Amino acid sequence: MKKVLFFGYYGEGNLGDELLLKNLIDKFSERFLVGALVSKKKETENKIILFDRIRELLKAINWADVVIGGGGGIFQDKTSLHSFLYYLFILWYALLTKKKVYIIGQSFSPLKYRISRYLLKITLPHCGKIYVRDSFSYQFLQNLNVPKDKIKILPDIVFLTQFPDVRRDKENIGINFRPWDELKIEDLEKILKELLKENRKIIFFSFQDSMDLELFKKLDKEMIKEIEVVSSNSDNFWEKFSTCKYLVGMRLHSLILSTIAGIPFLGISYDEKIQAYLDDLGWKYYINTNEISDFYPLWIKLKEEEEILRSYLKIITEEKRDILKREIEEFIESL
Repeated sequence: MKKVLFFGYYGEGNLGDELLLKNLIDKFSERFLVGALVSKKKETENKIILFDRIRELLKAINWADVVIGGGGGIFQDKTSLHSFLYYLFILWYALLTKKKVYIIGQSFSPLKYRISRYLLKITLPHCGKIYVRDSFSYQFLQNLNVPKDKIKILPDIVFLTQFPDVRRDKENIGINFRPWDELKIEDLEKILKELLKENRKIIFFSFQDSMDLELFKKLDKEMIKEIEVVSSNSDNFWEKFSTCKYLVGMRLHSLILSTIAGIPFLGISYDEKIQAYLDDLGWKYYINTNEISDFYPLWIKLKEEEEILRSYLKIITEEKRDILKREIEEFIESL
């Protein structure tokens, strides 16, 4: 049986990335031995072998027959040049040791450093198929002169997630904020002030506790005292999420989960991957980080078109899920 190794931002407590890995395991473990590089090893099902992303990096790649960059936006140098080079090293070593190398479910966006762009440009053409999750990434790779026949657009792998059918009244407002240099605490408090006027229960969903919860604690204490907080590690995360009538979110996977659940959302676009998702979705209900004053009129418009938007999101989810199932099955068959 072939051995497939996945690498990504796994084991860091980011809900979106953990869902990416879970879906990949579910799809690939029926036909392959599956391994993953993670930052924190923990007990798991027999479906997967976990390797420490630092101490066992070379061991993991040597173990594998196929190495796959599995979802996310890991090839970026905005937050860390070090992590960008780490992920590139995985590609280099895997290619050097004659492994089959693929990338699936990735976002690509403009890089901060010229050297990053150059290294990516000379590396990616040596990989096999590269599945990107939005049109922006597709165009970016074409601009790097990655052969067109290597690149294909594929919806985010999180769309494969099957959530429990929780039948609850949708009465609450969900929110997700994450730290970002261009967005001030006061700006987020302005949004909260408007939402508190709704006289609905507000639930803050943390998608990465080490960042989102820390930001939440910095908000005005009087404003947040009645807001329920749901951690990414909570057993009832989806149950709580499914009670939301609307969502205001920053993180990409807060918007994707809203799409899957048919929850009309107002996005806060802070990065190219957010904008790319919204553009591909054909979604006009978002503000940029420098447009906080536009929140309220857009929020009113969102509520007015709630039922139309809810139906649209459900149709889109089925379409994306069908494409994913078909394309991943074809990819698995080709390995």
